[in-house]
Amino acid sequence: MVKYKKLFFDQSTPVVIYHKLKTAHPGEPTLLFESVVNNENGNFSYIIIGEREKVYRKNGTSYHKDLEGKIEEIEDNPLDFLKKYYKKQDQKHYKELAKKIGVDFIDGFIGYIGYECGEVFEPKLKKSFAGLQDTLNTPDLVLIRPKLIVAFAHKTSSLTMITSQEETYKKFPL
Repeated sequence: MVKYKKLFFDQSTPVVIYHKLKTAHPGEPTLLFESVVNNENGNFSYIIIGEREKVYRKNGTSYHKDLEGKIEEIEDNPLDFLKKYYKKQDQKHYKELAKKIGVDFIDGFIGYIGYECGEVFEPKLKKSFAGLQDTLNTPDLVLIRPKLIVAFAHKTSSLTMITSQEETYKKFPL
C-alpha cells in the first residue's frame, strides 16, 4: 500500500534537498532526476532514496533482486521481465492514487539503460557489440524500485514524499 505526505516547501531547491537526503541516508543508493516536462501540476524533480528491488544487466546476463534480497537470473530482455511484473500490479489503484496526489511517478522501477543494452533490444546488433571492451566495469542497465520517492513540484512549490514501506513512512517529517 502506497503512503504519502505532501507539504508546501519553497525554502530550498531540489539539489539542496537531494544533498540533505543523501547525507541522511548513508549507504543507500540515491538519484536525482530533474524534469523539464510540463503538465497541469508543473515541472517535477524526483529524488530517489534506497532500493527495495532491482533489475540489472551485467556481462550479458540480466538479474532481479527481489524484496527479500534474493537475486535470480531472468530472461535475456529485462524489459520483457518488467512487462510481466507490471501485469501483476493493480494498475487502476496506482492511476487513481497518482491523480489524487498530483504526482505521476508514485512507485515503480527507475534508473538508467546504457548504450550496451542495444544488443538486447535490437538483436541484429549482437555481433557488433560482441567485440566491445567494458573499460568501466559498470552494469549495462540498472533499474531500482525505491524505498522513498520525493517529488518536488516546481510550479506549486510542494514536496510529496511517497513510499510503500511502513517503516519508511514512519520516518517522514511532520
